Amino acid sequence: MLRIFFKFLIAMTCTGALLLPSSASAQTCSAGPFVNAVGDTITFTATLHTSDPNENGEGEPLTISSSGGEVNSPPIPYYESNIPFSFTATKPNETINGSISGFDGDETCEIGNVFVNGASALPVAVKKVANTAGVGLGLLGIGAGVAFGLLACAPPFTPLCLGLLLGGGGGAASGLLLTNYYPADPSDSNYTTIAQPIIPSFSPITVGGTVNRAQADAFNSLIANQAAIVGVTNAAVTSANRAQGALDAGNTVWQIRQKQAAQLYTVTLGGLLRRQVTLLGSLRNAIGNSISIPITPSNVFAFEWNILTYGLPAPLSQTLGMYGLTSSQISETTKLLAVQDINVASGRFPDILTAPQVIGPLQNAASVLSGVPVILKPGDLNPAINPRSAGTTTVALLSTNSFDATKVDVATVHFGPNGAIIVPSASTQDVNHDGKPDLILKFNTSDTGIQCGDSMAALTGQTTDKTPFFGGGAFRTTCSL
Repeated sequence: MLRIFFKFLIAMTCTGALLLPSSASAQTCSAGPFVNAVGDTITFTATLHTSDPNENGEGEPLTISSSGGEVNSPPIPYYESNIPFSFTATKPNETINGSISGFDGDETCEIGNVFVNGASALPVAVKKVANTAGVGLGLLGIGAGVAFGLLACAPPFTPLCLGLLLGGGGGAASGLLLTNYYPADPSDSNYTTIAQPIIPSFSPITVGGTVNRAQADAFNSLIANQAAIVGVTNAAVTSANRAQGALDAGNTVWQIRQKQAAQLYTVTLGGLLRRQVTLLGSLRNAIGNSISIPITPSNVFAFEWNILTYGLPAPLSQTLGMYGLTSSQISETTKLLAVQDINVASGRFPDILTAPQVIGPLQNAASVLSGVPVILKPGDLNPAINPRSAGTTTVALLSTNSFDATKVDVATVHFGPNGAIIVPSASTQDVNHDGKPDLILKFNTSDTGIQCGDSMAALTGQTTDKTPFFGGGAFRTTCSL
């Protein structure tokens, strides 16, 4: 406690990152040896834990290595966040090791969620950017939480306090899901059920006090989008876990179906994150200069110290419950918020809504999670699919500057909820006239599993060098006989 108080005093006076003398001892963690052969794919997560605030700003990162030398990660600075890894084993019975630099007594590390040739319904590259986006959303949660406290918000809450509470709660909830749950794939035995997004709903923010109509509308749009992010992320996570459950049970059919669902929800999530960037900008513009709440590094440190010591303020904890988080997830959210770099999390509300450390990771994640471009029935501006048709559905997979559709291993491609395979063969054509050859695929419509009312389906597969890809194609359904 005295050391934490000493760090609090430092935070009150310094403007740089907090640094404490390192002890001579080191902290390590390991997992393995695993039962693997050469060529097996090993996936896992590495996590830093602490009981201290501001740990992300103290320069005590984690370095990961594998016994075969395949993994030699750059230092991981983020605490209470599951960082995903994947590698192809070059030796049998591999071991993974972690070491914390600058260890001063309050840090531990953990290697978990280890799978040898797991389902990998969500590619590790996608998990990494989702994880970073979660940190950005968590910063929104901290900013709103600090502003909520600085305003001395108490029931009955003003519209501004409600906006900070619901907006910050949504940022914190979605941040937790993307940093801790999206990267991990624990096995779920309920693999014959496809998860459906459960979107929380809230009473709208009303006009009053310092909040005018444009600001209330901007708050409500942002909160609704954050609720959708929570619901869709949960569905993607559940589907990925059920894909692993199907693999463990040896059920290939349901493994494919759950993977298709996980990646379709991921494409949807990409669009929601893109919309999140726009809505954050809209709220910032709507507020303008009418509200200004300075948030200093010492304000952030005090918030982090308080939530570690006493827990989240009751209104914020209750709001996280309204977003669907369990009591254990609320506890995890407390830890995630409490470790953020106090300098990165400081600023001024509403400027923090569009701060680079928030917007940048969201923009990157929106691009990656949206997947590769897919067009159904190329040439048709309003493509329609009749799920009862006995014919075929044509899908174009477009090449981009970073993706060569002609390098796709067509034997690995699946389309639609049931993961239909191509018939009878693929061809190439420059569909969008950009000078790059695109891949044209056909699928038996009845095999896709598309249902009346569906509006998007996932296309998944691997390139010839075994790099996974996915994308989503939009359409409307016509359900005539």
